[in-house]
Amino acid sequence: MEPIQLNDLVISEQTDSGVRIIKFSGRITNSNSYELNHNFQKILDDENYNIIIDLSELEYVNSTGVAIIFTLFYKATEKNGQVCIGGVHPFLNKVFSLMSLPDGLKVHNDLKSAISSY
Repeated sequence: MEPIQLNDLVISEQTDSGVRIIKFSGRITNSNSYELNHNFQKILDDENYNIIIDLSELEYVNSTGVAIIFTLFYKATEKNGQVCIGGVHPFLNKVFSLMSLPDGLKVHNDLKSAISSY
């Protein structure tokens, strides 16, 4: 997948040990959440549903962005994939501590530990 640029957000992808790493960099806000949701299918077009969501460079996310990230988790697990979060910006640690994460969504402190979990 080519990097997707949406206002203050860049979504990029790489593969490591057969696991897709989808990295969100910047901010998910009202100004780009609609486009993010619209481009969401590009992320799921690949049939490898073993995914690490790298949020280490995501500085801000609104409630719509959280819903989109959770939807990625649900859609991939519906297709028998395994999804985890590897690397979390300090801001998001606070956000995640205030909410209930979906059952089975594991959060790793860094990308290296997320990769080794596969």
